[in-house]
Amino acid sequence: MKKIITGIIFLINLASLFSVTVDGYAFLEGETDHSGIEVFLQRVAPDTNFDYTVYTDSTGYYLCADVEAGLYDVSYSKSYNFLPMSISALNLYSDNTIQDVILESKNGVFGSINGVLPTGEYEVTETLTIEQGDTLIIEPGVTLKFNQGTEFDIYGLLIAEGTESDNIVFTSLPGSNWNGITIRWSADDNTIINHAIIESSIDHGLLITYRSPTINNCLIRNNDSNNISGGVRITSNASPKISNCTIKDNFKAGLAILGSELTMLNTTISGNRSTGYGGIYCDDSELNILSSEISDNYGVSGGGIICIGSIVDIDSTIISNNENNMVYSHYSYPFGGLRIEGGSAEIRNSKIISNRTGTHGGGIISSGDVKISNSIISDNESSWNGGGIYALSGSITIDNSIIYSNTSTSGLGGGIFNNCDSFIVNNSVISRNDGEGVYSYKSIDIYNSIISNNSSYGVYLSSSSIDHEIAHCNVYSNTGSDFYNCNQYLGNLVTTNSNGDSCDPWFNISMDPMFEDVGNGDYRLQSGSPCIDAGTNTIDGYEFPIADFDNNYRIWDGDGNGSEIVDMGVYEYDSHSTDIDNEELIIGNYTLEQNYPNPFNPETTISYSLMNNAQVHLKVYDILGRELVDLVDSKQNKGSHEVKFNASMLTSGIYFYRLSVDEKVVSNKKMMLLK
Repeated sequence: MKKIITGIIFLINLASLFSVTVDGYAFLEGETDHSGIEVFLQRVAPDTNFDYTVYTDSTGYYLCADVEAGLYDVSYSKSYNFLPMSISALNLYSDNTIQDVILESKNGVFGSINGVLPTGEYEVTETLTIEQGDTLIIEPGVTLKFNQGTEFDIYGLLIAEGTESDNIVFTSLPGSNWNGITIRWSADDNTIINHAIIESSIDHGLLITYRSPTINNCLIRNNDSNNISGGVRITSNASPKISNCTIKDNFKAGLAILGSELTMLNTTISGNRSTGYGGIYCDDSELNILSSEISDNYGVSGGGIICIGSIVDIDSTIISNNENNMVYSHYSYPFGGLRIEGGSAEIRNSKIISNRTGTHGGGIISSGDVKISNSIISDNESSWNGGGIYALSGSITIDNSIIYSNTSTSGLGGGIFNNCDSFIVNNSVISRNDGEGVYSYKSIDIYNSIISNNSSYGVYLSSSSIDHEIAHCNVYSNTGSDFYNCNQYLGNLVTTNSNGDSCDPWFNISMDPMFEDVGNGDYRLQSGSPCIDAGTNTIDGYEFPIADFDNNYRIWDGDGNGSEIVDMGVYEYDSHSTDIDNEELIIGNYTLEQNYPNPFNPETTISYSLMNNAQVHLKVYDILGRELVDLVDSKQNKGSHEVKFNASMLTSGIYFYRLSVDEKVVSNKKMMLLK
């Protein structure tokens, strides 16, 4: 027995001492060019120490020399268009010509998928899955047509990057309904979908859970759902970034964010239709919208954006032509443009225009803590109260904004209807609204504002016992009267202000504000306007921004009398530019470079060069021109310099940085923080 065992060991060792040659043919069904079939040989006995890969030529022939002898498994594969084949335990103890094989044409793609999906059109016959730990790269020009009931589940890493001229398309087969793309809990955060079309699903276009993928330059359209959103749904602490996308013509909300965080940039959400909410539904989330447009959406419960118990930041965005035509419902409060329910919201540099509702709040309805600045709210319509703004509860602060030409057809407050405990208006214009300029059930404070030409009362309080302070305002030519149920001395012209114009004890005037072109919504002041230098530079608890609505200095000597006093309204007459925008004042050979990266999160590098030794200031400002950070304040040597700026303490938005050398401005540049 011992001799037999020794002999077997000898034979095994002998087998490892020589090699063989293997060849054969492999063909592609229905093809004339059979090149590129991968032939993989894996030794399985006496050990697994050897494997070989060769490829067929155009005739299908392959050759593999110097193969270590043994038993082998041989597999054949060619892209996703053909079914792979394999031969098990092939005896390769001598030269061998393997039997011919034919790879059958695949009737679509299905199941687990990884590697590279090359340009082409594919039918998806069963659900596609990228397994956890796997990677799939989809090349430009791929079209995936999904069969009835199939979907695309991503547990691993997807890199789907088309080009502007060669999109990747995810769609359904004609007459079929697929279930959309889902980025699952274990998906890689480096997942990216860029220049793609996602369309015609019946469950969702794109569902993102837990993860933080990047979605760029995508068109997400014509998707349906039994859930709250047909276009994009973001849930379970996900935090994606969406930029330069269009989400349109979906049924149910175009976009829903549930218990998650979203930063959205340069994106359009339009034409979505729903029995619930049309544009965006946000619940218990953090939502940052920058330079986007939400328009032409319709929902029975609300048209544009609803945010419930969320932290919301909206900057440089248009919310327009959204609609709800539900009949009056006291408890559900459907809306036209924007609804903030609980939580907090900041709305800056935005336009909320031409939205409509069959109930309250054509433009905005709020029951949270809302701040509106440098924004226009116009041409909105409600069938009941609050054509422009319906402030239901919470607090609302309006700063440097224009509220005009809004309508409440059967209710109160064409411009604003207020029921908040805290309602403050500073440096704003409330004009030409159909109904009261401001109708209030609760206390109000209004300063440095112009309330004019509204079709009912200027300021209407539901009771004479309501606390109110209205000071340094121009309340003029409102059809009912300027004040109702207000302090009996409001509007009673008993003294004069610093301009010598007649005013009441709180320095309110009632004179033609002399707007440039009120018919076209131009509320700049003409020369000689009584509103110039008629405001107050001191308002308790309020810090004036550097810039007015036109990015000119907010406090300026408009009448040239040597006294810099703020004007009433949103514009500062004859003021000079703050130079906060991209205007450059180049001095000598000092240069300021564009920050890199840009957009950035949260850190970026700012580089500049000096021609001489100099005292240097490098400061960061917000979009209103308020100084935020002094990055450099020191004497520096000539040459190149760079500074790291960490903006983790700031919210997403547009910021500016300015280089000054020896107290002279060299240059300003714009940068974008995108969290």
